[in-house]
Amino acid sequence: MKTAILAAAIGLAAAGALSAQTATPPTADTSAAVPTVPTDGATTTTPAATATVGSTDVAVSALTPQEFVNRAASSGMFEVMSSELALERAATPSVKEFAQMMVTDHTKANDELKIVAAANGLTVPAEMSGTPADDWEMLQNADAGVFEQSYVDMQIKAHSTAIDLFSAQAQATTNPELAAFAQKTLPTLQSHREMLTGMGG
Repeated sequence: MKTAILAAAIGLAAAGALSAQTATPPTADTSAAVPTVPTDGATTTTPAATATVGSTDVAVSALTPQEFVNRAASSGMFEVMSSELALERAATPSVKEFAQMMVTDHTKANDELKIVAAANGLTVPAEMSGTPADDWEMLQNADAGVFEQSYVDMQIKAHSTAIDLFSAQAQATTNPELAAFAQKTLPTLQSHREMLTGMGG
């Protein structure tokens, strides 16, 4: 009788061991399913990557139409006013020639901005603000010996900033007319910066 009971106990233990082994594959299957988490993670990573790529332009791409107009107007006013000053104070012919082109091209762009802004119920500021206003003040106070180089350096900085600003607006979907204006103006800004590089800036 004891032998029979012992045999039954051994049989139960074996069955338990077998069922434990049978339960292992699902565990293995579950762990095999873990790689799907990286797959989902990869999907989650895509927006993060996009955000990282776009983070360079976060400051400008997140601007409202009015904020774009404010910055573009300040930039345009600086280009015209600083170049008019350069026409008075610069001695080098190439600098004066460039300054004249700035007055012509940016006066035209400023006028176009006013038209687009008015058509969209946006206000164009009458005065510069931010970095353009600071640079304008510094340029006015620049000594004669460093005026031309200061003008060229400021033009390079201003055009680089404007290119970033207009590039972001050209791709924005908040206002198609402002986007079209930015897209149209970009080649001129890029051409100006290339010329400035050639001037030794």
